[in-house]
Amino acid sequence: MTPADNPVESQDSNRISSRNSNRISNEKWPLDGSTTYYALRHWRDADVIRLRKTLTLSDTIGQCLLEVKEPSVAEKKIHWWHEELERLFKAEPRHPASQAYKPVFETLSPASKQLAGQCLLAVLSSHSDERFKNAETDDEFQQRLIRNYRARIVLAALVCSDRQATQAVNTFTIKQPTTDSLDPLATGLALVHRLANFHSLFYAGMPVWPDSLYEAYQLTPDQLSRDNPSDAQFKMQAHIVDQALENLSAADQLFLQTQQAWQAKTNERSTHPPPPGLDDSSMLHITRSQDASQALAIYVAIRRKQLLLWRDKKTNLLEHYRGLTPLRKAWITWRSSHAFKQTMSRNNTDK
Repeated sequence: MTPADNPVESQDSNRISSRNSNRISNEKWPLDGSTTYYALRHWRDADVIRLRKTLTLSDTIGQCLLEVKEPSVAEKKIHWWHEELERLFKAEPRHPASQAYKPVFETLSPASKQLAGQCLLAVLSSHSDERFKNAETDDEFQQRLIRNYRARIVLAALVCSDRQATQAVNTFTIKQPTTDSLDPLATGLALVHRLANFHSLFYAGMPVWPDSLYEAYQLTPDQLSRDNPSDAQFKMQAHIVDQALENLSAADQLFLQTQQAWQAKTNERSTHPPPPGLDDSSMLHITRSQDASQALAIYVAIRRKQLLLWRDKKTNLLEHYRGLTPLRKAWITWRSSHAFKQTMSRNNTDK
């Protein structure tokens, strides 16, 4: 079934398609002054274009149900996206976002295409669960976030890796990640994005946070929407911010270890598998590219400062968004880039 087969679905899809068509054709993406802009500032143009098309598709799928209120309509939309992903494998996509992603998808190896398809399905299923099924426990909530954003990271990683190097990689690196090395990064980024989009998610009818968290701070979603936020609301938000900071700090250390391990193997001209615990294909794909390694380090650094700003200023994210100024982001970018290059240079010297 296509959206045109259902009038309600067609109208909803047309709005989303129009919005994403504008985004796909926007030559200024990422927007000047945004966190993504500074993270990708020194990256090669060709890679940025490939990454843009990949992120646009995963973001489109990850938000396709936000404007859908009826479960019956959502079911048809999910079915349509399943068919659309099948059409992508047949080189016959029809959605503007998947059409734009098609040239990137066609450059992937058969194994990488299979992995990319699994990741896109994971984003779709995670979004469906979050939209219509409230997580009953904190663990269930966290696992949903990890599944969603781990899949997005893997998709980006397939683009980030050097294409010539990818062709020489053994099959063991092209697989669904099974280690926990991506969990802190996926959780940290997911919480940041959930906080940054709290207003739109909340008023779209999503639960946003698990019931157990509301109960712990004796709050209800209705109380969050009141004009004067309570101390409990700020405490709950601070708790979420602290969780995000803790996960991003852990991700920083794991990512640095993976970068160092891969660089050591590169310097030794070795083709052996990486050390145990660091064989996550996503990390290897990212760390294979110096540009991608630096971009991720910058992105995480800016997001950490953003979290600290929200916590220190007690920002009511349901009412307004307080962001870092472009000047401050530029300073964080320079400092993070300088620290990253120093660390890599020191590692090369030690060897």
